[in-house]
Amino acid sequence: MATTHTPRRNGRNPNDTNADLSASGDADASPVVIDGRIEISRTRTALIIAPHGVFDAHSVDELDAVLERWPGVPVVIDLDNCTLVERAALDGLDPARWDRSPEQTCIASSRGTARELLARARVVERFAVFNRVADAVQARILADSGYGAGWRLHRV
Repeated sequence: MATTHTPRRNGRNPNDTNADLSASGDADASPVVIDGRIEISRTRTALIIAPHGVFDAHSVDELDAVLERWPGVPVVIDLDNCTLVERAALDGLDPARWDRSPEQTCIASSRGTARELLARARVVERFAVFNRVADAVQARILADSGYGAGWRLHRV
């Protein structure tokens, strides 16, 4: 799997993706792009995974590989940079597939058409769905502080 690095805002560009996305919670860690198809970044509260291009069954397999590297870390799957084309790919989106609870994994998509497809494929029954990554991260921060439901099957 080829990995390219986008330089950090502070000019650092580490060679190790784990260093770039360490558990230290570095909110300014630059995104890492894997095979030009999946962008990975990290906030203090969650790993953000953004598939690019066509989202198909192969994309779900790529998500499997990425999520295997970060067990137990809360994850936002950002679908704004991809095109949903296969029902099988949507069926493959399931927190249980990655040994995670719905409270550890959510989806963000600002496109109404994508959210409609997620609803038709019943993905919204397995994940909380937010309009924006920032909304998902904020919900997680509030829940971690004792306020709100967090990612418990929130639908917008």
